Order: sequence, then structure tokens, then C-alpha cells
Amino acid sequence: MKQTILITGASSGIGLLIANKLHESGHRVIGTSRNPEKHSSKLPFQLLELDISSDSSIESFTKRLFSHIDKLDVLINNAGYLVTGLAEETPIELGREQFETNFWGTVKFTNQLLPYFRKDRF
Repeated sequence: MKQTILITGASSGIGLLIANKLHESGHRVIGTSRNPEKHSSKLPFQLLELDISSDSSIESFTKRLFSHIDKLDVLINNAGYLVTGLAEETPIELGREQFETNFWGTVKFTNQLLPYFRKDRF
């Protein structure tokens, strides 16, 4: 069964590998990236702009997404970034920013989509 699958952080790394594999399997894949114009020309699936660290980006993305699709079957939360270096040499603020994006950004984005999933399931 062909599904519509949204993958955050699909322009590189694991997100890109998952997106390509699902696209090859016949699913409709919609990926996200903070800079889609940098990557979209070489991808076989649709790549849209989303910055999960920005509330306004999350809200506008969700409105745009559901004006183009009727139903979302699967969400794969993959967006995030890594601060590298020794903990003792890493400024605490960098760690906090990473946590805000990787954890709370994902929570906010998922919460924004939950009403659409609930509408389709019940």
C-alpha cells in the first residue's frame, strides 16, 4: 500500500537514506530541510523547508503541507544536529541550544501534526 511519509531532516545522513529507500519502494515521500534549495535538485522526492527550532516555521510548514496533501500516513522525526567536541570544552549554551532543537523542536513539531493524525484515525 502506497503511503504518504514525511521525514524531517531528509537532505543528508540517515534521513536521506530512509527517504530514498522509501521512495524506491513506491511511497510518496516528503522530506524537510532547513535549506532545501541546496539539495532538492538532486533528490527524487519532494524536499520542503522546515526549521524545527522555529515555532513560526513549524506553523507555516504545517499549513502549507496540508494544503497540498489530504492525508499523512507516517511521520519520521529525524531532524536535528550534533555539537561536537569534549563536554568540558563545549559551552553550556551550545548544549542547551542543541537540546532545544533536537528534543523540544521535535516535540513541538509532532504536537502540531497530532490533530491531523487523530482526524484520520478516528
